[in-house]
Amino acid sequence: MTQFYDKFVVGMANEDDDVVKNFDSQDFASINGHSHPTDDYILYVHGYNIADWEKDRWTETMFKRLYWQGYSGWVGSFQWPTLEVIPSNILNDEAGYFLNYNQSEYRAYQAGKVLANRMERLVNEGKKVHILAHSQGNIVVGQALKDYNDNFGKITSYIATQAAIPVHAHSNEGLEMDGESYGEHTTPNLFGFFWSGTSEDQPYLHGVLDKIEPDKTFNYFNAGDWALDWWKTNNKEFRILGGGGALQLFGKPDVRKGYEYIGGPNRFNPPPPWFFSLDEEYFDLAGYDYFLHLGRILNIGEEDDLFKILAYCVKSRSNPLGAEARPVNGFESVNLSLIDAKFDGEHYAHSKQFRSNIAYEWGYWKRVVDDFLGRNKNSNE
Repeated sequence: MTQFYDKFVVGMANEDDDVVKNFDSQDFASINGHSHPTDDYILYVHGYNIADWEKDRWTETMFKRLYWQGYSGWVGSFQWPTLEVIPSNILNDEAGYFLNYNQSEYRAYQAGKVLANRMERLVNEGKKVHILAHSQGNIVVGQALKDYNDNFGKITSYIATQAAIPVHAHSNEGLEMDGESYGEHTTPNLFGFFWSGTSEDQPYLHGVLDKIEPDKTFNYFNAGDWALDWWKTNNKEFRILGGGGALQLFGKPDVRKGYEYIGGPNRFNPPPPWFFSLDEEYFDLAGYDYFLHLGRILNIGEEDDLFKILAYCVKSRSNPLGAEARPVNGFESVNLSLIDAKFDGEHYAHSKQFRSNIAYEWGYWKRVVDDFLGRNKNSNE
């Protein structure tokens, strides 16, 4: 089926988790040669824990579901180098979901820059670009929108489905994390107030939704999503006792990977930019806040270090967007459990729209096409 959709595969530049940034040097880009009666272009961005073969299968499932809803436009698959689950018997197999989750998120931020380039090209070609991003793929899309040059034109629409990205990255109007207490805040809220961590600043992704046509941004949420409950757990420092001390399974800052934070939780006051051109040994860091990786101070003003800070270090103080039932500024909320009661708290439900059959998933894909194309949601078109 690969001849029916475009595929853009982003590779790794090296073994140090550096993603290829230059779109022209991607491992593989396949453009289908079919003509279409419309300029509508649905671009799918997958999430975490997807094998290479699954990236194709899920896209092909989406293509067929869209076809049966009457969609006749273009379909594209943006495939970035996510990591897969590492099985863990330390606590239980589910704990393995976050042994490399932060590392995958770091790759997602980098891949966003490549996606921005592809979006610009598509819009410049006259396509009406509709983005469907699942789970951690919304980190990719959020960064892509931040980097996207809307002088090319606006993105037509964006559906964030079961999005694994902090609500605060888009909106800092309250919406603290619900449920059980996640302990004391130990890192500043850089997602909600970038980058001071105080109310004088805006969310990290402030303004990105302005690059999308008005009233065309949707949050498809499941308040009881299994995977996003684990996302919440990953935003606290979680340890179990064993042997000679404590072992961190997952959490932020990611001590296992050599990350730590020195400073207060309510304001981020980093060393001045010129500090990074000095010999750190002779600089008094008293009064400054900073993130460390293997003993090196990370420079929030340098993009790669910033991505490491966001992926490995900063805890979210809000729910993930895809589990937030309360209204989020800039998004139209769509409760998946009202479309299909089987969007519940089971593991399978986090990606059931790609795994289940056409009959069960008819309501989901109808809503997707209705929202993208502006069809009457009560019609049977």
